Amino acid sequence: MARESNLVEPGPQAQTQARKALVEITARSPETKEFAMSITRRAVVPAGLASITAMGLASSSEAQTVDESLTPGEAAVVMVDFQNNFASPEGSGYAAFAEQFRATHMIENSLALVNGARERGIQVIHVTEGYTDDYREVDMGNGATFHRNAVQWQAFKSSSVGAQLYAPIRHDSDVVFPDRKTMSGFGSNPLDFFLKSRGIHNVAVAGFTADMCVYATLLAGFDLGYRMYAMTDAVVAGSPPLTQQMVGVLYPFVARSMTSREFLAMFRARARRR
Repeated sequence: MARESNLVEPGPQAQTQARKALVEITARSPETKEFAMSITRRAVVPAGLASITAMGLASSSEAQTVDESLTPGEAAVVMVDFQNNFASPEGSGYAAFAEQFRATHMIENSLALVNGARERGIQVIHVTEGYTDDYREVDMGNGATFHRNAVQWQAFKSSSVGAQLYAPIRHDSDVVFPDRKTMSGFGSNPLDFFLKSRGIHNVAVAGFTADMCVYATLLAGFDLGYRMYAMTDAVVAGSPPLTQQMVGVLYPFVARSMTSREFLAMFRARARRR
């Protein structure tokens, strides 16, 4: 036996009010026009849905208000794994990204990002990956490849040159949290404590790699309640299509995706001392 519906058919007045609400929302948020119009074109029962949708869209439209400017003291730039293995031409992993470095100027964009942040009084933080020489902290019985690859490649030993922070990106005013064992930049270090203790809640993230540690850092920061900003021109993954997929498809769910120039433009440059 078919289950009887409890929906009540809306009257003409309710339908009119719903359509008016959708028209108003469409005017405020043009991107909802096609969806809103598709609802208003439907018959009587969807008109009831239209009234519910109108309330939902109104709430969503109001929630879409985001900061257009930021305060330097409430922001930080977190550079993930900007280490010699990736960024230095002598690094073991440099060749895998060399073509993208040339095409996107990712290294240059990253340097401009941290320099611009310092000029504006924004705290720059580096989180890096590192292991003991014999990888004693790694559970090799874990089938996940993140740590296993490091062991197999004998990479990111804290004592090695490859695991050191890329010299051109470092500055005395920066904070460095080294020897991270987790994929997320928030793991096994005091990054979360540091940010919260200083009242920082806007966090830009850049570095290596777009599909792994950068993404994990964005996810973790979002879940911790930070307003995350993904620097689309200062990240790189294993291939151009993968990089594009990360910044264009996945990042927007947990961060505002923008170029480093767009992020820095949200701040006023700090006045230089004479």
